[in-house]
Amino acid sequence: MRHHRSPAATFPYGSAVPCSSTRKERVPVADRERRSALERHYERGSFGAAGSGAPALTLRERRGLAMAQVNGAPEDSAPAPLGSVAQGDTTLLWTGPGQWFAVSESLDAGALLAGLEERLSSTDATVSDVSHARTVLRVSGRAWKDLLAKGCPADIDAMAPGDCVASLLSHFTVIIHCVDDDHADVYVFRSFGASLWEWLKRGAEEFGYTVE
Repeated sequence: MRHHRSPAATFPYGSAVPCSSTRKERVPVADRERRSALERHYERGSFGAAGSGAPALTLRERRGLAMAQVNGAPEDSAPAPLGSVAQGDTTLLWTGPGQWFAVSESLDAGALLAGLEERLSSTDATVSDVSHARTVLRVSGRAWKDLLAKGCPADIDAMAPGDCVASLLSHFTVIIHCVDDDHADVYVFRSFGASLWEWLKRGAEEFGYTVE
């Protein structure tokens, strides 16, 4: 069982930071809180097509999630291909053969990684903390499949609750998780979060949407 926690170990375009002999003070937890990639793009309210009923879509960012990438997981372990499974405080998304994306709303990154490492200790799987490297956008409402189908080559309309697909949305590499009939989560690299957010808003205008 191997684990990686540094961004440089996770992304090919990252570069390692040289070690320094200068002693550094421990940074308080409050100062290490993640800043949203959408900070300058997030405006709450109702937008787009005006109708007699409620907006057909709701968009929001899910913040504060712990996330980890697992590579080399045994094929006979959860979740099933193109699926997901909830285990305690953690949801595992299948993203490819031997690949999981683990997400937790209640655990911090350290606890999430520790649990995965314990579970996979007898295997050669690797676990990487990607909590700071992803933006997660929730798309809700009766038109969510219509919106995502505008830019995704996967068969969005056929997705059932629990289904998960790694694909493209517009030109962004994403993971799409069908949470239930009315909700989907879209995972994208943080550096593309604002651009995908703007794409979703433009696509949602014809349906009418609310940002929470």
